[in-house]
Amino acid sequence: MTHRSRTLLLAMAVTLATLAATPEPSTIDTTFAQGDFAATLAAAQSALARDPSDVDANLRAATIALYHNDLDAATRYVTRVADKDPQNAVARRLAAQIAERRADTTDVDPSTLPARIPFVAEDPLPLITVEVNGHAGLFMIDTGGGLTAVDPAFASEAGVTLAAGGTGIFAGGQTAPIQRGTASTVSVGGVTMHDVTVMGIPTRRVPFFGDRHPDGVIGTRFFTHFLTTLDYVNGALILRPRSDSAAFERDAGANSVPMLLVPDHYVFVHGRINDGPEGWLNVDTGLAGGGISPSKPAVADSHVTLDEGHATVGMGGGGEMRIVPFTASVTVGNRRVDGVQGLYTPDGDQYGIFPFAVRGSVSHGFFRKNALTFDFVAMRLVMQ
Repeated sequence: MTHRSRTLLLAMAVTLATLAATPEPSTIDTTFAQGDFAATLAAAQSALARDPSDVDANLRAATIALYHNDLDAATRYVTRVADKDPQNAVARRLAAQIAERRADTTDVDPSTLPARIPFVAEDPLPLITVEVNGHAGLFMIDTGGGLTAVDPAFASEAGVTLAAGGTGIFAGGQTAPIQRGTASTVSVGGVTMHDVTVMGIPTRRVPFFGDRHPDGVIGTRFFTHFLTTLDYVNGALILRPRSDSAAFERDAGANSVPMLLVPDHYVFVHGRINDGPEGWLNVDTGLAGGGISPSKPAVADSHVTLDEGHATVGMGGGGEMRIVPFTASVTVGNRRVDGVQGLYTPDGDQYGIFPFAVRGSVSHGFFRKNALTFDFVAMRLVMQ
């Protein structure tokens, strides 16, 4: 039997352009699709030693450099392609993504940092006060979200004009039209961003904050400006200068694991579900009511036992979807949590937008007892 639930999967996505591959499979393409980026980079560098202008090798190396947020290296590889083929579509797209990331780190007044913003609510997701054009609202924190999102009614109240902005891909692989606009200011605590592109989605319909109706979502694109900590233990969002990275990492020790930033906002770390193979997990803290959402292959090879008898209908950014619960052990770095609540969406695949193998998403229920820090300089995720 399928029951209705107020469970919300907030994983939000915008369409990713899949990188072009060479017509014939190669080691570079095969290992990239498997998510073995070390092997891909080694193969690419070997090819470049033979021919520094090899287009496919340069593009794969540029992509991996971008995933590691090494913008200087990514630029070098892209420039080689542009010199040989100025109209190469993939190179131009990568160049635009590099430029966008550089711009995303320049609009912070250092005198406003560090900033500590208390959670208004902590469960099922953290909720904080955000001002858009000076108009205060309650915003959910969701690292699965990219652009700052605003409810259309709140946007109108705040003087933000929204217009058709394409199609979004949401939890369960669902799609829905999205709107976009520009806010003159977005302020969190004493930190203010100017001329911020926002996305319009109906967040006020979220039912599980009682009489509070979230006015929007703050996501990863905002957090990349800072050394960002979601301090679940003490109930606060902490924004520090990115320049604090080195000192912070010295104190992090074994709690720090490598992470990737995949255009335009997806954070990935290596992890494991039950005794299945280790692979890439999307760090999407917006999975309300759950701590893990596996891909179809992960369900099959990680000995996930689905509780079909308690399947529910949940609500995501693209509408209703069927959700099947389960529990599992989840491991990221040296942290293993048993009995993590899992939510599986069998009728769609939100991970098909990625050009490499993804094992699923790790979320709120796994990190709930940590202070979780995203270091976009060292490209490390720190769990303390």
